[in-house]
Amino acid sequence: MITGKLPDPEKIRDDLENVAQYGIPASVAAGIFDVGTDSFLKYFEQEILDDLVIHGGSTCHFFEGAYGSGKSHLLQLLGDLALERGMALVETELSHSLSLEDWRLITLHILQNIKYGSETNRCVPCLPFSRHWAVLKR
Repeated sequence: MITGKLPDPEKIRDDLENVAQYGIPASVAAGIFDVGTDSFLKYFEQEILDDLVIHGGSTCHFFEGAYGSGKSHLLQLLGDLALERGMALVETELSHSLSLEDWRLITLHILQNIKYGSETNRCVPCLPFSRHWAVLKR
């Protein structure tokens, strides 16, 4: 969620072109185009991030909906909130090749795709988990 000053017009144009081409904004740009999610984001921020996860709790949510209903947009906003707090993030999309039936493969996917926010506010891979990949690939 963008508050305060908007990014420069060139950045907004680039992000709009990304939406037109791929259907979703580039990373960390969802807040520029967000409308109507403030109350849910505040709830998620308070109840889930601040009152549960920050104290060591965990949760899992599944989002489903028709194409274009805003799932990716909402998840990008939630991920941005977590990254702003220095939390780790894994984006996973279940499919035939990555299903809930193979937990070893899901664990491997999670370890290979953990990201965290850096000083430049972009996601970067969390490389310390790389030593676990070889064990799980066996």
